Amino acid sequence: MKRYGRPTLIHEFVYHFYLQLRLTFALIRSRNDMDAVFFHLGGTVLLLPILFSRVLGLNPIVIVTGSVKTSYIEQHEQTIGTKVMTETIGALEKVSCGLASKVVFLSESMKSEFREINDDRITVANLNYIDTSDFDSKISESKREYDLIYLGRFERVKGVKKFAQAVSILVENHSDIQVAFVGDGTLGSEVENIITENNLNDNVERLGWVNRKKVKELLGNSRYLVLPSESEGVPKTLLEAMSCGTVPIATQVGGIPDIIKHEETGFLLSSNEPNQMAREIDQYIKKEMWDNLSFHAREYIISRYSFENSKERFRSILQEALSD
Repeated sequence: MKRYGRPTLIHEFVYHFYLQLRLTFALIRSRNDMDAVFFHLGGTVLLLPILFSRVLGLNPIVIVTGSVKTSYIEQHEQTIGTKVMTETIGALEKVSCGLASKVVFLSESMKSEFREINDDRITVANLNYIDTSDFDSKISESKREYDLIYLGRFERVKGVKKFAQAVSILVENHSDIQVAFVGDGTLGSEVENIITENNLNDNVERLGWVNRKKVKELLGNSRYLVLPSESEGVPKTLLEAMSCGTVPIATQVGGIPDIIKHEETGFLLSSNEPNQMAREIDQYIKKEMWDNLSFHAREYIISRYSFENSKERFRSILQEALSD
């Protein structure tokens, strides 16, 4: 079953409204069993259930995982219809966050996309957590099968096509480089064409969507994770890779710069344009820093993203919301 396909503007609107209605009715049915409601993925545009949470005397807490407006812009051609949708999403985000009892950003960098929200309802907290005992790898650098791995949706906002083009350039200096592309999406055929047209079949393996067990195996068997995204929040894949000691190479978007300290826990790209990306990746993989970066990347995740740390942060946010 394919996990992609782009719905029409009308379908997107109808589905989103239907989803909000379902969430609202669920809140109404369960209103006597809760004091607060966390709105997580896409929570910034869930205006109807957030509004009813307020009406019902509950405390809506919106967790900002990224700007839905920015993501929408990156994924759609700017026609008149999508421009209207973009402005509508922006207005929804402002009103939804304005109604929230608490607005939680996963990193300091992410606040820049919501400059209009600036009051004591805002807090910054790392709410993600990683099972570091599960996401672990004892495989040394020299024995890891893949030099680079991309894991995620094959969409423009993720920069996957540009990364495929960068790989075709990298092969010129690294004829034996091994790269894994994991996932799929609307750009799947275009990525496949780049691989075929540039004779990369000996260097690149397309693996499609895989289960969680296989994700852990692949991350633990790769030297570097490449995240060439144009827009992100705090990607879970990044945290999982670092927990496996896989060194990240990523663009400086969303909350990524708050996690990757350049040449300490990974590498930051100045651009995801293919030629520049290829040059920088070439420089980074030539540096004899992998062991040190791998160790510090995993230590960073252990110290900040354990389940206990995440549980305490959730408890603290909930207490603050209920006491306001």
